[in-house]
Amino acid sequence: MSASFNVTILQPPGYAHSQALGEVWVYLADTLKRCGYKARASINELSPHDHNILLCGHLLSADLARQLPRNTIVFNSEKLEQADGWYLSSGAYAEMLQTFPVWDYSSRNIARIPHDRKAQIPLYYTAALKKSLPRQNNGPLLFYGCMTDHRAAILNGLQQAGLPVSVVPFGVYGDARDRLMYQALAVLNLHTDHERKVFEPVRCFHPLINGVPVITEEFHDEPMFDVYRQSTFVTGSDVVGDIVRLLADRDAFHSAADLRCTMFAASDPLPDIRMAAEAYLAGWNAQGRSNISA
Repeated sequence: MSASFNVTILQPPGYAHSQALGEVWVYLADTLKRCGYKARASINELSPHDHNILLCGHLLSADLARQLPRNTIVFNSEKLEQADGWYLSSGAYAEMLQTFPVWDYSSRNIARIPHDRKAQIPLYYTAALKKSLPRQNNGPLLFYGCMTDHRAAILNGLQQAGLPVSVVPFGVYGDARDRLMYQALAVLNLHTDHERKVFEPVRCFHPLINGVPVITEEFHDEPMFDVYRQSTFVTGSDVVGDIVRLLADRDAFHSAADLRCTMFAASDPLPDIRMAAEAYLAGWNAQGRSNISA
């Protein structure tokens, strides 16, 4: 295989939140390499020679979006069913999604892309994201992400039920967040509100790779998420009560958590990554470099 990929993440000066996709950035470069392609990870770099995979494309202005190389794949991680999302307000990102090939972790998002040059990308296990930090599995429950009323109510309910909860300060990522993750009893995956039950593997695959269990709210079914149904603890409608009951017997919880993390470690993303790359390259070769994004 002679094709080469440049996985690039947009990181404007002083903007920390691009790092929320830092693990996906490493993951894509690693899995493409393991599929036999040349692949590298870069920051704010678009190559005219490689096939670019662009993360955080929603941060581009309309003028810069129009200058994207035609050999670009947009990796979307935003909730496209949330039509009032700030990332769609200017229209520039929506135009990018209509113009360029799109990779996404959610089939619900993929269904909203109005062309066929798209693929669902699983976020499964890769040893490239495994860290060697000291693990202490009897710390607090850990939540990271932006705070909403729905999330705050659940976290407060857990605290009132006697379960300590630690919240990573918004904008803290990488090693600083991971040190807290390694000390946590489990990571909590909570929806932004009651209505949207969209699963966010971006929040879950990194702790599972590192042997940290994940407790998640119920989520919409998707075939690619079956791995997560087997690898996480999924609550019912009584989120706080279910978590309290789950953690009543800590020994049983730790045993079950070890089994789930081991199950996740057996997940293999390469068949789907390879299929997505081959489909993209076939389209590139068939349509020609001059009109691939037409």
